[in-house]
Amino acid sequence: MTNAPTNSRERLLEVAEALFAQQGYLATSVREIVQGAGVQPPALYYHFKNKETLLVELLQLRFDAYSNDMSARMAEATDVVSVFRIFADRALELLRSNPNSVRFIFGVLYGPQHELPTALVRKLQIRYVDILHRRVSELRPDVDPDRVTFVCVSFQGMAHALTLQSMWVGRPHVPDDVSTAIAVRCANMLDDELPIPRLASRDKL
Repeated sequence: MTNAPTNSRERLLEVAEALFAQQGYLATSVREIVQGAGVQPPALYYHFKNKETLLVELLQLRFDAYSNDMSARMAEATDVVSVFRIFADRALELLRSNPNSVRFIFGVLYGPQHELPTALVRKLQIRYVDILHRRVSELRPDVDPDRVTFVCVSFQGMAHALTLQSMWVGRPHVPDDVSTAIAVRCANMLDDELPIPRLASRDKL
């Protein structure tokens, strides 16, 4: 936690995120959120229509901040190894600096979907992948688009496995050469000419 929340709305968002990260969205009650924030129930309904509205606001805030930050970092990358390395390093950096946000996002994206705004979750997930896909395509316009998609999906799997290990196996500090190895391997996959599966286009996911 960097700065203490300055008003009830910020406190509600921060407490809700911590609770969603620790026990999941479905298992978290409005009562727990308001008690943790030190406010009365009317304060939550003043700022948010209900718990789902709070979740939507929190998701959009986190994805907006992440997307803007990552897009700026991607603009500075001059080769695809740097692109993949930046993505992997940023995920681990966020896990160290703001673990609740990472656990919250992973829980929403890959946990039970019941009662979640699935259309929004899917849209945000595609937006997240598109940042990587777009920059790789810009740097390597010579590579078949299906291969770029396959490599980006493969990278996401590796990076997510690394993040999950750090979160739940108790290894918050991953050696620097791990993310470098993933970045180099994925960059090489763009040119290895091995057969790839034809994946559905992202707008159909």
